[in-house]
Amino acid sequence: MSWESSEAATEDTHSSNSDDGSATESTKPSKIFLRWMKIVSVDVDGTSTINDIKEKVCAAERIGARQQELFFAGTHLEGDKTLADYNIPLNSTINLYVIDGMQIFVKIPSREKTIELNVRKSDTILSVKTAIREKEGVPSKLQKVMYLGEFLEDHQILIACGVKENATLHVILCPTDELHISVAIMPTKTIKLHARSWYSIADVKLMIENLASVPTQNKRLYYSGKLLQENLTLYDHKIGDNSLLELQLSPVQVFVRTWEGKTLTVLVEENETVADIMVKIEKKLQHKLEKHFLVHEGSVLQEEKTLESSGVVGNSTIQLLVRLPSGVGH
Repeated sequence: MSWESSEAATEDTHSSNSDDGSATESTKPSKIFLRWMKIVSVDVDGTSTINDIKEKVCAAERIGARQQELFFAGTHLEGDKTLADYNIPLNSTINLYVIDGMQIFVKIPSREKTIELNVRKSDTILSVKTAIREKEGVPSKLQKVMYLGEFLEDHQILIACGVKENATLHVILCPTDELHISVAIMPTKTIKLHARSWYSIADVKLMIENLASVPTQNKRLYYSGKLLQENLTLYDHKIGDNSLLELQLSPVQVFVRTWEGKTLTVLVEENETVADIMVKIEKKLQHKLEKHFLVHEGSVLQEEKTLESSGVVGNSTIQLLVRLPSGVGH
């Protein structure tokens, strides 16, 4: 059913249809019309929420959802409520008001990229920086916003700066954005990386894998002796230019089955030697192992070799056996 454009017609038809059983048709596909300088048609059913409608208007008209205010017969429509909750018949016309909204463009030269933002004229520059951070992952503190050749301060308001619909702002990333860092990946080998302060630790580990062909899945990065959290950025960890990071193996557990049938759990690192593991087993058992040796998958482990070179990985089972005196068993 088609509706007239006048608000009075909307109100009259609403009142005459409020008890016509439209709630029973809540799942029937239909349309809703929104008046906003023009009539916008949106596909809905009675279970569509007000937020659903705002998202569809955003997709069709590029008006941010938070900039939209919807009214029907004088009632302000909000949130997760449905058309049926408001007793709005299908094929009705809803009034759409755009609150203080506009679209702007943000050019980031260092990334050779331009993004679109839906903002309010009353938004501050800090709010714009926050929106850029959410889209691009660049911390607000690293952004310098420029418009018409002038840098804008965080407290300034878009409309007061003369920023209008479809204006283009420029964002210059602070010099601290680019970092030169060194990573010690082995006791005798260090590599250099060109990174950005907003890179996460997980990003840096991936760079190490690609550059040095060193698997990092079971390794962790440290800075000044502190373990770095993979979901945080270099900036979050206060890592500056020319910093040195250390890549270390994460401890893994192996199981040691003794000659008595007991099973010990020992935390080890893959670059530790078999002799190192024997020391840890001695501490667990609280006595010296002078006549013992380790066997993994049928092979005797050489004390000078590392676990990694011996094929021992996390959750491996190693046997601890006693070396019999010469002549015993013959």
